[in-house]
This record gives sequence, structure tokens and C-alpha cells, in this order.
Amino acid sequence: QLLFYSFISNLPKAAPLAVLLSSIMTMGNLGERYEMAALKSSGLSLFQIMKPLIAFIFVLAIGVFLFSNYTMPYIQLKGGRLLWDVRQSKPAFSVKEGVYYSGLRDFRMKVDKKEKDGETVKGIYISDNSGGAGNSAQLMADSGTMKMSADKNSLLIKIYSGIQYRSIVNDEKSQKSRPFAKMNFREEEINIDLTELKMRNTAEELFKNNFQMLNLKQLDRSIDSFKTENRKLQRSVFTQVTKNFTIQSNVLNRRVDSLDQKYSSIRETLRKYNLVAKTVILDEALESARSADNYLSSMLSRDFEDNHSTMLQYVAEWHKKLTLPVACIVLFFVGAPLGAIVRKGGLGMPVVIATIMFLFYHVISVTFEKSFLEGSLDVSSGLWTPTYIFLPFGIWLTWMAARDSSVFDKASYGKTYVKIVDFAYAHLSGLFKRKKVKKEKAIENDKDENKKTEDYV
Repeated sequence: QLLFYSFISNLPKAAPLAVLLSSIMTMGNLGERYEMAALKSSGLSLFQIMKPLIAFIFVLAIGVFLFSNYTMPYIQLKGGRLLWDVRQSKPAFSVKEGVYYSGLRDFRMKVDKKEKDGETVKGIYISDNSGGAGNSAQLMADSGTMKMSADKNSLLIKIYSGIQYRSIVNDEKSQKSRPFAKMNFREEEINIDLTELKMRNTAEELFKNNFQMLNLKQLDRSIDSFKTENRKLQRSVFTQVTKNFTIQSNVLNRRVDSLDQKYSSIRETLRKYNLVAKTVILDEALESARSADNYLSSMLSRDFEDNHSTMLQYVAEWHKKLTLPVACIVLFFVGAPLGAIVRKGGLGMPVVIATIMFLFYHVISVTFEKSFLEGSLDVSSGLWTPTYIFLPFGIWLTWMAARDSSVFDKASYGKTYVKIVDFAYAHLSGLFKRKKVKKEKAIENDKDENKKTEDYV
């Protein structure tokens, strides 16, 4: 059941990759089998060929939005509650030979040997702490049997030929002696409750306000509640500051006209006092300002920032319900023209291209979403950046595919490479020739100078 909920919850996340891969494979098959050329030769443009696919993708995007907005909160609620119960549940009862089993709250047990029938055991040790307050009991027996009840809620243990030691603790705090009781028995029955090993069904009301379990309307209400709470926190902090720190009332509640108000500077006020009084006044003012700053920082970091970071998670979930269907549309306009240009179908090159494209998209999405949750970016920059990047790229690819561009044609790149090499060779060879001629002229000039010098001598 948990795997089923996990599978369903990952379906919307796989939709953009599925659209990208299928669009590359579909258009690549048409190009590889020259069906695209036949359609274009009959007078159809690339946009007309893609019309049915575009209609299907828009219907798919609407379906993804409805699924993520209405079905996903229910799936996340059921799966999240079940995952919590599985994590909180204890492993099933299983006693191994020579190993202490301590999976139960008040019991620890060990057996030396288990027979093939799965019930008979030899060399039993049981520690019973169910009495509480130190009233523990240790049982050691030669042999016994262990059976589950019909409803699997209790373990029935019968042990034979053993000894029981039980500590006796009185209510007196100043107990000096530590007495115990010893009992030999031929047969003893122990009934251990196993209901704590069963998985409990936690109430769904504890999880229904999580941001992953809400639709758009519920997220809107939650975000408004967080904003209202933030405003209340700001007013509360302001009230505490005005109460705890000395602020003149005429600064907060001025009733005199600003034109008639006479202000006095701090320097003029301090001139009335001597140097010692000035120092005391300035130190107290500085200490009060520092205390107010520390108080504001602690209050804002403890309450306001925690509340704000939680609100950002709700805002991110609200926008992710919209970015997911938009990503399906945008990646279709990346994959379809890319397949028409590459002209390769099947599971070879399309899978490689789709994987690289989607990894790039996913890395950008995760990186910018993390920056938004940390408060470094706003909503448009943090959650819509992959769309801003891939939408122009998809438009450019569609335009190139409509023009039958050879942007991914190896032959065209080979011709361009040859032209560049020829151009570079021609210019470099000419440059070397000019240098060689200059060098030869310099050598001839040196010879002439040497000859003139010899003639002169």
C-alpha cells in the first residue's frame, strides 16, 4: 500500500520527462523515415503537423494540473500517514538463538536453542520488568514452548523446570537492605501482550494541514493566515519595544504642527551637563540602543523568521502546482522541434538528449527553489526561472525546425570546419611567407653591408 501511494505521488513529477522523451521520439521517427519530408512536400508546415500533438499536450497539461491540485493532496495525506505509522511501528516478534530480544517494552528474553517445530525452545532466560519501581523478575528454565495466540495479539509461553528471582522494593526511601524472593517451579505460564508491535492508525487530522496535503484554495487561506500572523508578530514586537525601552512620548505622538515645532539638537542638550554626566548619558543611550537591537533580532529570528520560512514552503507548493503543467507544454516545444531536427527515433539518441535536457531542467529547478526557500530570491526568480530559460530555447528550436535548419547536421559542421581550416591556413601561410621574405631581405642586406666593409678595408 505504501509503495502504491509512493508510485502515484511520483506520476506528476514524471510527466515533464515523459513529454520531452516522447516528443523527441515521435518527431524523430517521422524525420528518420522521411515521413516528415513527405508531409512537408504535400504543403503542410511544421506547425500544422504538430497541431494534434499540441492539442494533446494542452489536454495533458490540464489533466496534470487537476491531478496535482485535487488527487495529489489526498494521495499525500494517505501515504504520509501510512509512512508515519510504518516508521513508528516496531519490527515483528522474532527470537533468535543465543541473541537477546528486547523489542518489547518490559521484557527481554534469550533462548539457547530452537527446535525445528518452531515452538519448542531450550535454555530460556526471561527478564520481566512489568512490575515497575525496580520490582524486576528473572526467570531461567530448562525448556519450554512459545505460541502466538489466534489473533496474534499475545505470546503464550510455557516454561518447565526453572527458577525465578524477584526483587522486593519497599515504598520507604531509606531502604538499606535489598531483599529478593526465589522460587523453584516445575511449570510456569507467561502471557505477553504484543499489541504494541502492531501498526497503529494515526488520525489523519494531524497531517491534513501540511502544505503537501492542500489544494490551491486551501494554500491561499494558509498563506493569508501566515501573513496575518506575521503582522501580529510585528505589532507585538513594536509594543514590547515601546514598553521595555525609554522612548519619549512626544516623538511617537506629536500633536504640534511641524512648522511651529521647535527642535533642539543633541549637542545643545548635552552642553547643559559636565563631562562626566555627558559620558553617563551617552553610555546609557548606547546600552539602551544595543539592548533594543538584540531584543528585536532575537524576537524576529525566533518567531517571525520561523513563521516566514514556513510560509515560503506553502508559497512554493502553490506555484509548483502551476509550474508542473507549464513545464509539460514548454518541454514539448523543446522536444518536438529537436526531434524534427535530429531525425532520430527509437531509444538511442532521443533518450540521451532527453536525459541531458531534463537533468539540466531539474538542476535549475532544485537550485533556484532552494534559494527561494532560503529567502535569497523572490517567487518569479526562484520558481519560474526554468520556464524563463527553456521557453525561449523552445521557440528558437521551433523556428529552426520550421526552416529545416541543419543545426545538428554533422555534414554542415564538417563543411564549416573545413572552411575555417582553409581560411586559417591561407592567412597563416601568407603570414609565414611574408616573414620569410623579410628574413631573406635582411640576410641580403647584411651581406651587402659586410661586402662594403671588406671593400673599404
